[in-house]
Amino acid sequence: VRSCIAACERRMLMLLPGTGSWEELPYPLNAKGLHDGQTASPGTPGCNLRITARGNRQEAIYQDDHDRQGFLMLLGGICRRNNWCIHAYCLMSNHYQLVIETPEADLSNGMRQLNGIYTRRHTRRHNRVGHLFQVDTGTEAKLLAVLAGYVVLNPVRAKMVTHAGQWPWSSYRSTSGKGSGFEWLHKDWLLSQL
Repeated sequence: VRSCIAACERRMLMLLPGTGSWEELPYPLNAKGLHDGQTASPGTPGCNLRITARGNRQEAIYQDDHDRQGFLMLLGGICRRNNWCIHAYCLMSNHYQLVIETPEADLSNGMRQLNGIYTRRHTRRHNRVGHLFQVDTGTEAKLLAVLAGYVVLNPVRAKMVTHAGQWPWSSYRSTSGKGSGFEWLHKDWLLSQL
């Protein structure tokens, strides 16, 4: 957790819609999650990002709960290995979203591990071939609390459930105290904002 707090003392970026370019937000990081004056990019240590990875041709990337559990266990290992801080997550049928803080400059390497290992396991288990994920993985940087709220409300917006607490494959239950969570889920900062 200390590395997460120290990492928050860097820059916040925002992806400009439709341009593929990044704009630096000019605010210092404080308890609300905004950053001070140094330049950063998505691979720079300390970025808060919403990561989205979609299935190829928007096909399902999880066939069942076993796939989802396996993905979450793999994510935990990647977090420990790369010192990532996950503040929120949501696994939908054809994509996943993470709100992640990267204390070290390791986003692309960790994402390659996460998507690559999961793809190999998934294709082997379900006797499939080819790509599981679309080539481009989207990233977006905004205020941490806004990103976390957006991610856990995904199933509600998709009309899969009427309340975020009904969806078992997000961090909402753990953050709200209605379920157990993973040791790699960093929810203290979000809870301190309530």
